[in-house]
Amino acid sequence: MARCLLLVLVFALVATTPVWAEEPSDDSNPSVGSASELDEPTEGLGHDDVSSLPAWRWLERFYAAKSEGDASAAREALRSAREAGGDPQLLEMELGYLELVEGNRD
Repeated sequence: MARCLLLVLVFALVATTPVWAEEPSDDSNPSVGSASELDEPTEGLGHDDVSSLPAWRWLERFYAAKSEGDASAAREALRSAREAGGDPQLLEMELGYLELVEGNRD
């Protein structure tokens, strides 16, 4: 019985979409932009607009910066994703990846 309940719980957790992975309901800004735009994430936005970005948007910016090799913009996007309530385990994993790419094995 306990195994069955555990399997149901695991399935429920795996089957649900995390908050940070949810897509927006509107097409207000579907593009992520380049790493050069990530250097200035507040460009064209008021301070309140940037602080209200959801974690998934910061993760999009992180992945774009990471793919272009811009570690400083990637770190900033990870920090912002954490502040926006992103999944701590995912964020720590990605931070570890950045550390490895930069040669830090600690």
